[in-house]
Amino acid sequence: MFVSVFSVYYAYDRKVHEISKSVLFITLINSVASLLEYLKYETPYSLSLEKLQNHILLYVPALVYSFFKAFLSDKSKEESRKLEISLYVITILYSILALTNNLHNLFWTGTIENAYYVGISRPADGILAYAYYVFLAIVMLLVAVKLMKNEKLLFKTKYRITVIFSILAAINVFAFSMNLNFSISVFTLSVGVLIVEFAAVSYFWRRNSLGLRSRFLEKSRDGFIVTDNNGYVMDINQEALSFLNESYGNVIGRKNEFVESLLKNSNDKNQIIELSGKHFLCVPVRFDGGTVVSIRNISSEILAEKQKENLSISLNSLFQNIPDGVAILTTDGEVVDCNESFVNMFGYQKDYVDGKLIDDLIAPENLKSESRELRELAISQKTLKANTIARRKDGKLIDVRLTVSTISTDAEELLYAIYTDVSAEKEIMKAAKNSIEKDLLTGLYSRFYFMRKLTNVTEFSSSYEYNAVIFIDIQDFRTVNSSKGHTFGDKVLIEVARRLKSSLREVDTVARADADEFWILIEKVGNNYSDARERIKNILSKMLQELSKPYDIDDERIEMDFYVAIYIFNIMDKVEEILRKGNLALENAKTSENRIAYYNIMMDNELKERVSKERDFREAFYNGNVRVFLQPICNYGGKMIGAEALLRWISTDGKIIPPAEFIHHIEENGMIVLVGEEVLRQVCEVLKKTKDRLPFVDVNISPVQLRIQNMADRFSEIILSNGVDPTRIVLEITENILIELNQTVKNNIDKLMRLGCQICIDDFGTGYSSLSYLTLFPLSKIKIDRSFVSKLPDDKYSLKLLEAVYDIARSFEIDAIPEGVENAKQLQILSMIGYKFFQGYYFAKPMPVDEFMQRLDKNS
Repeated sequence: MFVSVFSVYYAYDRKVHEISKSVLFITLINSVASLLEYLKYETPYSLSLEKLQNHILLYVPALVYSFFKAFLSDKSKEESRKLEISLYVITILYSILALTNNLHNLFWTGTIENAYYVGISRPADGILAYAYYVFLAIVMLLVAVKLMKNEKLLFKTKYRITVIFSILAAINVFAFSMNLNFSISVFTLSVGVLIVEFAAVSYFWRRNSLGLRSRFLEKSRDGFIVTDNNGYVMDINQEALSFLNESYGNVIGRKNEFVESLLKNSNDKNQIIELSGKHFLCVPVRFDGGTVVSIRNISSEILAEKQKENLSISLNSLFQNIPDGVAILTTDGEVVDCNESFVNMFGYQKDYVDGKLIDDLIAPENLKSESRELRELAISQKTLKANTIARRKDGKLIDVRLTVSTISTDAEELLYAIYTDVSAEKEIMKAAKNSIEKDLLTGLYSRFYFMRKLTNVTEFSSSYEYNAVIFIDIQDFRTVNSSKGHTFGDKVLIEVARRLKSSLREVDTVARADADEFWILIEKVGNNYSDARERIKNILSKMLQELSKPYDIDDERIEMDFYVAIYIFNIMDKVEEILRKGNLALENAKTSENRIAYYNIMMDNELKERVSKERDFREAFYNGNVRVFLQPICNYGGKMIGAEALLRWISTDGKIIPPAEFIHHIEENGMIVLVGEEVLRQVCEVLKKTKDRLPFVDVNISPVQLRIQNMADRFSEIILSNGVDPTRIVLEITENILIELNQTVKNNIDKLMRLGCQICIDDFGTGYSSLSYLTLFPLSKIKIDRSFVSKLPDDKYSLKLLEAVYDIARSFEIDAIPEGVENAKQLQILSMIGYKFFQGYYFAKPMPVDEFMQRLDKNS
């Protein structure tokens, strides 16, 4: 029992179950059988225990065969698979027969006296039991045969196993003949199992070890060649075959010239050989039966070593040729080495510098302690950057930027100090700073400096102190540049700058903020707003008096006008707000009569109102509340022969807002382009609905639209996509657009006329004074401004003017349409002059499209 228990322990301790699970089952069966054998000593009637032992031990032969199958090759295992299944089937059948013995008494025929257990009987074996012993003998013989045929096992191992099992089998035969079967059987089985476990562990561990070695050699990046003492190759891995550029069959069991020369030249020493541009390290190791040669590709190591050498050369070259002065120091400041730039920078000879203290060489007397402190700081921080002053040999002081890094070697810690002469750099920085802070043309301060100074004033002024900014813009300076040239304009700016400086105090900050815009900061102008404004008024008076004097430039005398904006502030204002309010005041100055504006809260309110109105208009536009109204154009009898499209904004409360209240804003913010295209779309929809009943519709065009490069292309696309005859669209433009008739405006008008659109001059007689523009384009209509019509019938000058205009229009074959006809008397007079078509409240006010369509239907 002890041996069987030890077998179980050994099986788990050495992981035998991982080799073959059948061994584990055998050890467990053997342990149970041993336990039953022990119980028979304590049980007076042991017949049932012996039968149970018989049942358990029936499975041992099949398990033994399964175990030995693990020693076979993969091919033999497949062949033995069916036999193994047959063994288990036979065993199971015998077990069933043993369990059903009461039916046919073939397995046990009765009981006999057990000689070993005195006074105790045991089952008498029947024919089937003896047949099973024969089966057991056959199984064991098969195991022995399979074992002896296995070439993977050493003969010595196979011989020992066979002898041991033969002895154990003989002992069991003797035990059966003496009627002592189970005691001897269990013992011999325990011993046999233990011996098998020893053998299995030794064999499989040895096999796994050899397998691992083999896989290691095959997977290794190093080549291995094993030769015997006569030079024959006994073994070789794939890496070595690749090295020799040979196949396995051409090398194994033969001599190889290259291998022989390698062993002959090595003399048991390592050597490096070069082959196909690669470097290999060959290491021979001799043993009793021959030599193992390992071959390692060390090309990367050789390359790395060369790169390291080249890097060392490059670093030394960099050290010697770097334009900055470099010194290698000990932690005490002693110079170990330095480059040429260092000795040239400080005027020493290299032999003199080596071994000297750096502080004694280049540190000024008053900065030697600082030099030591910087060195100590570099040691503690491992790196350091600082600007300092160094002394040359001749005593001259220079500004240097010091960069120090620590270098740790096997022997000591060193300092790598780089000295960069920044004297020239400081001069450049000074000049750059001056260029940033000063305007190069006028010599005044720059916008950048002004804002920095303004920031300081807002942060450090007292709460009771008031300061002021003055913004000055030259009126029509662009015209000066355009007419006189930029050189002339620059001279004007220089003279303006000179006069500003001469009329102000030295402490006042005068800056040129933009091309022709100047900013002035006047500090501490009063302790309250009233005093500050009074003082600013006096300063402005003096300054404007000086600025308004004639300018003599290049022998030409000109006069200049200025827009002036003032904002008086205290510490509560921030820089951005000061500049914003100043600019807002300047915008107001450009629209005021005297061109001078002080900032006040009303300007902000007006701005907010304007922004709010623009936002509301944008929202209304995208919501479809900006619509076209139509005002009829009629003949004397009131028949509609055309209409004018007029824009109206329908507010949320239903109020109709005329264009006079918003057209200027949308022209300024550019939204007029989108609005104009939408008006044209709505007009096209009206023309499609009216078909031939409405000959034409007038569409007002803003000068802003005509200045857009692709305006005519966009209008053409809208007209053609709606399928409208372009001749039914009359584009109304004002006379003033002809003053700035640039190429873009002319191209747009030409394209639209080629498309077929008609051109009409609106508000005729109020704009451009010359009539020569009548020859520029083939006009189809002119509209006479309502200001002339409204004075009828009392104003004879208006009457004469209307007669003259009619004669001009008739001579050019142009339709002239008076606007603003409000009563029958005006209509009668205009008709008597000769006018055929009219527009005004007398006929109809502008009306929504639906109402217009109803009126057109009745009119038709």
